[in-house]
Amino acid sequence: MSLQKRSFITGFLYIALAVIGPFGFMIIPNMVAESTSANVSLVGLWFIVELVIIAIEIVLTVYLWKLLNEHNKQLSFIAFIFRMMMILVMVVNSIFLLAVVLSGGSNADVFIPMHSTWIYIWQLSFSLHIVLVGYIVFRYLKTYWRYVGIALIVGAFGYFIDSLNNLVLWDIDFLTTAATILLFAVTIGEIGMAIVLLMKRIVPLNEQKAS
Repeated sequence: MSLQKRSFITGFLYIALAVIGPFGFMIIPNMVAESTSANVSLVGLWFIVELVIIAIEIVLTVYLWKLLNEHNKQLSFIAFIFRMMMILVMVVNSIFLLAVVLSGGSNADVFIPMHSTWIYIWQLSFSLHIVLVGYIVFRYLKTYWRYVGIALIVGAFGYFIDSLNNLVLWDIDFLTTAATILLFAVTIGEIGMAIVLLMKRIVPLNEQKAS
């Protein structure tokens, strides 16, 4: 497969995550939280959506690694490891949801909170991945699209701060506000990354000219 085609597919996968992600990370979890009792069908849907997200993540991670590898083999591999670690935690998290479904909701009060906690664990690994991807984009892209890398680097601290604020139970309002602002920045960065990939701008210049 050519680098140009791989770049386009990776960008498409980014867009796919942007569409399905809110359902798995916000909409369905909020619906479950607002239910007066454990809604097993809803948790089952949540589990299926998470499996789809995990499947997309695996393919995206491999493709992104191969693309970034054209610029910096060492950093791209480290970024690959951090994102695969994130995916591994997400797999464990999906097992918590499956346990709720299989129990008919009897252990929801145990596994749903555990699921919420483990989200903050995978966010730590993801934040390190995003910093590395942002650096590679800023360092090696030769157009104004390189500034997408800055948005990724700065925004990555949103995931990091949000995780620490919740895992350590600081619950500090200033950190919560800072995390919210930074997460908005990383969202802009990831949308920009999707555009960069779809436009095949992350492909080395010699490969672009050859296409």
